[in-house]
Amino acid sequence: MEPEGLQMNPAIRPLSFDPAKLRGLSERLLQSHHQNKYGGAVKRLHAIRAELAALDLYEHAYHMDFGADAKAYVAAFMENIDWDGVALRYAAAVEGSTAALAIGAEEIQNANSRRIDVRRKGAYDAAPEVIEGAVWRDPEKVDEWAGEWAGAEVVVYCVYGHEVGQSTAARLRDAGVSARFLSGGIEDWKTAGRPVRRKA
Repeated sequence: MEPEGLQMNPAIRPLSFDPAKLRGLSERLLQSHHQNKYGGAVKRLHAIRAELAALDLYEHAYHMDFGADAKAYVAAFMENIDWDGVALRYAAAVEGSTAALAIGAEEIQNANSRRIDVRRKGAYDAAPEVIEGAVWRDPEKVDEWAGEWAGAEVVVYCVYGHEVGQSTAARLRDAGVSARFLSGGIEDWKTAGRPVRRKA
């Protein structure tokens, strides 16, 4: 199910902005890109899981404005991306694909799962506490440490139980680890008065 406000409508929608007002990209190029790339994606919607941002690097896509200068085309494209929108779609895609991996605090306390703190390093370093029984691992390096937990059942947690915990649990499962993420993260855990310990 798509999150509210992000439903994928099979109808081809017009551009939501005035293409004549963007810097360095012609209206002709943008309309062509919209009709061919976006329009084609909509027509193939049943085969598309999620498209966060797309840049067509086939020669005809940019030649009308930039000739053979693909570097200038990429620079102009990147300058005009709505990164907040991309981040919103990414977070929604992660949430939708990992919803079944959520586990509540009550379930954790009644289970034998190992607990892994996967708050980003800055958040972990600034925090005075961890959940009782947890060890910290850097979520940016999950591929390096996933093998430590082969064959184990683990629960990962981040600050609020959003993107970091969700995506880390998914990556661990891709590596063959039976992983879930703590719904609400450590903040909900502490609010409920559940056991934490001071970091050493």
